[in-house]
Amino acid sequence: MLNNQVVKVLILILSYFLLEKEDKKTNNKVEEAKVVEHVDGDTCYVRLLNGRKEAVRFIGVNAPELDQPYGKEASEYTETQLLNKKVYLEKDVSQRDRYSRLLRYIWLNPIKEVTEKEIRANMFNAILLLEGYAQVDIYPPDIKYSEYFRKFEKEAKENNKGLWRENKEIELIELTEVVKCGDYAKITIKAIPEVKYNIAVYYKSGMSRAVGLKEKIADDSGQVSWEWKVGCKTSKGIYPIIITGNEEEYKVELIVTK
Repeated sequence: MLNNQVVKVLILILSYFLLEKEDKKTNNKVEEAKVVEHVDGDTCYVRLLNGRKEAVRFIGVNAPELDQPYGKEASEYTETQLLNKKVYLEKDVSQRDRYSRLLRYIWLNPIKEVTEKEIRANMFNAILLLEGYAQVDIYPPDIKYSEYFRKFEKEAKENNKGLWRENKEIELIELTEVVKCGDYAKITIKAIPEVKYNIAVYYKSGMSRAVGLKEKIADDSGQVSWEWKVGCKTSKGIYPIIITGNEEEYKVELIVTK
């Protein structure tokens, strides 16, 4: 009869091969954790299997802040769905953000197979978008599910889900969606006349300091435009443009090519 030590070794070897098989099937490595503290709509604290407590920021989504429209609803939804629940954390490329939070996709159950159907039903980041509790917030290089996320956000808008039910004051009139390095980009919005609006463009290197990106006041019709040069050293990718004013935030994306 095998002694206990040999049995333990055999179990470990068998477990290793089973895990390797699962990784090859899904090509997704996940880490089990328990949500022990809720922060807001897109952030929580988890307890890892090694006992360490970590803050986790959900990749690819941005829920409204608590003092913003629909922020309280988004926060309460995340708390209800995740607090004290077991989750499975998937890393993309980046390990942490500038606040030292883990950057992760949150799976509610072990991944069976990575399909659109599975992402819709099992990934919490995607569910937040589909239900209108968050908007797309993609920062390269963490773009693994970006195309799915944009599709889900579009669906939520079309279905008037969640935060998209709010009456928006900022309307997009014109946007240079795709621009080459060294060329100029332009965006025009229609909002509230005589109100100040700020714009911020975030590249991989950080917030752009381009001359044209300054605070402006909407004209009598509510229109305001910005035009700026995309630097020759800007890496190709998809970058967020965020416009704020009158306690409202509006976000679109700029695609930079070489």
